[in-house]
Order: sequence, then C-alpha cells, then structure tokens
Amino acid sequence: MHNFQQNPENVENYVPFVNSVNMTGIEYPTPLSQISQFEKQNTTISVNIFGYEEGEIYPLYITKKTFCHHVNILYLKENNKSHYVLINNFNRFLSRTKKHREEHFFCYLCLQGFTDKCKLERHKADCGKFDFQKITLPKEGEVLEFKEYAKTARIPFVIYADFECLTRKVDTCHPNPNMSSTTTYQQMEPYSFGYQRVSIDKRYDKPPVIYRGPDVVENFIRHLLEEEKEIRDILSRIEPMIITEYDKLDYKYAKKCYVCKKAFSSKNYKVKEHDHVTGSIRGISCNNCNLQIKIPKFIPVVIHNLKGFDANLIMSKIGKFKEQDITVIPHNKEKIYVIFYRKSPLYRFFAIFKQFTGNFNKNLADEGQKHFNYLSKTFPDPDVFSLLLRKGVFPMIMSIPSRNWKNLVYHPKKIFLTN
Repeated sequence: MHNFQQNPENVENYVPFVNSVNMTGIEYPTPLSQISQFEKQNTTISVNIFGYEEGEIYPLYITKKTFCHHVNILYLKENNKSHYVLINNFNRFLSRTKKHREEHFFCYLCLQGFTDKCKLERHKADCGKFDFQKITLPKEGEVLEFKEYAKTARIPFVIYADFECLTRKVDTCHPNPNMSSTTTYQQMEPYSFGYQRVSIDKRYDKPPVIYRGPDVVENFIRHLLEEEKEIRDILSRIEPMIITEYDKLDYKYAKKCYVCKKAFSSKNYKVKEHDHVTGSIRGISCNNCNLQIKIPKFIPVVIHNLKGFDANLIMSKIGKFKEQDITVIPHNKEKIYVIFYRKSPLYRFFAIFKQFTGNFNKNLADEGQKHFNYLSKTFPDPDVFSLLLRKGVFPMIMSIPSRNWKNLVYHPKKIFLTN
C-alpha cells in the first residue's frame, strides 16, 4: 500500500499510516484466523498468506476477492516464533522454483506457473472452482496402504428404484416477440414408480413393488419409510454364527487375516468373522479387523435418473415429510448427486453410474439371463424376458384421461408424431 523506494525496511516510514487501517479487535501478533476479519473491516484491502516449510511454498489463506490494495505475505514460523514478510513481486518470488529463467505468471490457489498471462487466466477459470491446496507426498520409504477395513463389509440391503412420467402439454399464450421470455409448453407428470429390495440374505428379498396412481412421489417416500422399519427390525437381530466343517478347517490352518492380509500374532489373534445378518462366516480375520467391520448404518437407494430429473421429483414433495432430517449434495442449481435421510439407519439416494451405459448394457444383455436373477424371477417367460433386455420404447407424448391401467387404449402411431 505504501511503497518506499529508499529504506523500505525502516519502520519509522510507516508510523504516519498506522491509523489508515481498521485494526479493531485484531490481536497482535495477528493469527491466521483473523485475516478474514481484517479484510471485512478494511473493504479496499485483500490479503493472501503463504507458508514456507522444508523448502516448499504453499497457500495458507487466499482472499475471496482481489481489491485495489492487494498484498501477498509470506508467513514464517519456527517453534513458537512467527513473522509476516511482504512479498513485493509474487511472480518473481516463485520464479526461483522454475528451472527456466523466463518470466512466469503464477496461480495463487495451486501455485502453478505459466509463461503467458492468457493461459493463467484460462487456468484460473477452472482452478477458481476449488479451494486452495497443498500437495503432500509420502516420505521416501513410507508405504501407502489401505486401512479403511470397516468399509469393506457388504451392505446388507439395497433398493433399486425408478419413476415413470407422462408428458402433458401445457396451454399457454403466445409470448411477446419484443421481450425475452421462457415458455412452458409441456410438463412431466409422474404416474408410477417401481422398486426392488435386494438383500445379501435371500430370506429378506421382496418381490418388486409397482405403484400406479395419484401422489406418486409421496407414496414412494411412504413405502421407503415402511421398508426402513422392516430393515431396522432385521438389523437389530444378530444371527447366531453358523459354523460348517469347512469353516473349522479354515480356522485351524489360517495363517493370516483374510481382510488385511497380515499374519496373526499373540496380540492380534485370529477369530471367526461372521455376517450378523446371514449368520455365515465370511472368513478368518484378525481381532483388530473383526472389531472394525460393522454393518453400514445406511440403506442405499439407487435411482436411474436421480442426477437428472428424478431428484427434482423427490425434492418437490419432500417438504411434506418435515419430521425427516434431510440433506443433499448438489451438483449445480438443477442437478443433485445424492440425498440423505439423516436417521439411523438412514437412506442415501444415489444415481446409477454414467459408465453403466452403451457397451456395458449391451454386453450384459448379450450374455443373457445369468446376470438378471431378479428380472428372470419376475418374468420367467423367455420371450417376455428377452424383450425386457432391449432398450425400452415408450411414447412419452401421450394423454391418458383414465387411471384404469388394466384397460388401456392402443392409439395409432400418428398421434405420437411431434415436431
């Protein structure tokens, strides 16, 4: 803010400007946690703070918006002593990290350097979507290994669901050609849902639930709440361990844990790790892994088009269930990745992976019935089954005045022609 060409290190030069910034409530020495407060109190000043450790420079605090008076500061710390140092030229300061001597322009967030300002601006458009970061690499000789063994247990229940909608035409007046406007010409109306509850124990599988009628989304949520009660009751009962002759031999000769693959020891002895839902022994594990592996406390609900449209259906009616504690992970204003019912056990709604399309679907269908156990049980007729493996053909542009789905009227093809 106040640059002096001569003796810039002389503190006396800055004494007249002590009251030019608002330091109300700011401690001395100023901790990093109060930098944002300083910016709020001094609305024309923005600050970036960078740390230095073991020869590495990394961001500690990056301002949300750069103002006319912007300063970059290096924060040095050793034991209990710390000091702020002004960085006069940020690009020159970081250029020493580059082997080539030409001028570089650096991103404040990731400290990546560019030889062209235009490239930096294009990079900032993407990098600005994320918070600043520090890359930490393991030290030489360290081994990176998987430790989240608690997450390796199979989820006991999964619900696969889908909605079907009709496209209703909306009557509207012609927009004013002299003004910008949005015209609603059709509306998606849900008329049915279907879901399949799948369990690791076949005793708890259920036939598919199909609903057609009014209040589709509300009824879907009510069905899920009923499913939750049943599943909660099942999970509250721990099935006794079922030990077979094979399990006895496996326990006798096991030398290492089937989960972490480490050898047993006197302190970390071997135990029979069994499924609390089925009662069967999953393997011979060490005591540590056995204590970590628990039944997941959530029920996945996998929905075909959750991220695209079906999440909007659910969110439009979720307010009627105010007693449920709900959170969402948004992708943007219109699309949602996952919805949580924050209860125990709770529901987590997921979209089917994008990768499960194209050749993946075709290859499964070509291999036939063996990959579709639940579908073949519901539709044992091989002719009907083969039709269901094809891409569905459904006339979305149709009007069905009656909800009597048992007496459908087959309309001629010409009424489905649209512009």
